[in-house]
Amino acid sequence: MILAGTSTAGGEGVSNVASVLQNAVATAAAEKKHPKQSLFFTQSHDGQKAAAEFLRRLDTRQQDCDLPATQETIVAQVTAITKWGMAPKPTSLDSIQHPVLVANGDTDVMVPSINSVELARKLPHSELSIFPDAGHGAIFQYHSAFLDQTLRFLQN
Repeated sequence: MILAGTSTAGGEGVSNVASVLQNAVATAAAEKKHPKQSLFFTQSHDGQKAAAEFLRRLDTRQQDCDLPATQETIVAQVTAITKWGMAPKPTSLDSIQHPVLVANGDTDVMVPSINSVELARKLPHSELSIFPDAGHGAIFQYHSAFLDQTLRFLQN
């Protein structure tokens, strides 16, 4: 199992996703940037460079593209994430015996990075990967390293 940028139920700060999203959209509009630049990436020079490269890669696909998410879909996802963040924390995840790779950036504003640390700590057969100077889109920013790590993990 591979879990990226996520948490257990009741994870720290997860229920704040609506305000994080609203702030990112407002900031993006004011700065004439894409919201993903602040939602998925850090504001450092390297983080914003990675955001620009990611957005360019998204534009390269011309066929078989997903339809843009509708406002209804976004509201439903934010509602589900908020409920997940407000749910009681699980007492144990010991029953999950599958190997699990848990990945995140060290500065995730959507699902605070401490949640990945806690998730890996609670899973008995987990491997934790925290990417530096990276946010919720760490696996997009470090796509080559994450691919190598994922292939190694799956081969083991």
